[in-house]
Amino acid sequence: SAESMFTFVFKWWCLMHILFFPQRLSAIDTDWANNLRYPSKTVNVKTDFNASGDGQTYDTTAIQAAIDSVSTYVDPKTSIAGGIVYFPRGHYLSGQLELRSNTFLYLSKGSTLYASTDPAHYPSAKSEWQFLVAKQASNIGIFGDGVINGQSHKYVSKYDLYLNKLMPQ
Repeated sequence: SAESMFTFVFKWWCLMHILFFPQRLSAIDTDWANNLRYPSKTVNVKTDFNASGDGQTYDTTAIQAAIDSVSTYVDPKTSIAGGIVYFPRGHYLSGQLELRSNTFLYLSKGSTLYASTDPAHYPSAKSEWQFLVAKQASNIGIFGDGVINGQSHKYVSKYDLYLNKLMPQ
């Protein structure tokens, strides 16, 4: 369809601009970042909320608790709401996470946030699994040198270019 062709062309255009014009993209990102007001509260998912970070244990409860704790925080001096959820080096396995307003996730170098491959860990899923969800949320972000790994290789067999979607195994 025309819509899937447009989506494909748009994705290709974005990829080419990122690969061949990175200095332009970083200049845009720098301008954007300079205008942000970062919250002063930072919580560590390992030390403050006992996430294991071993890649075997589900850390969903600890990570969601960290997100919830910073989303309700308001700095008394600056009145800046929210905070940063810090992921130190480690492998964090999680089910669905709901990002809240005024929450930033910072994945440090050497940290990886893995999506669970178990459908039971996605309560709002109907026909699609949604790992990171933000409902009526604003002022959210994900940054750092870490990795978010959706583990699609475990449940997706191929990408159908014509249908513009991932096909399950």
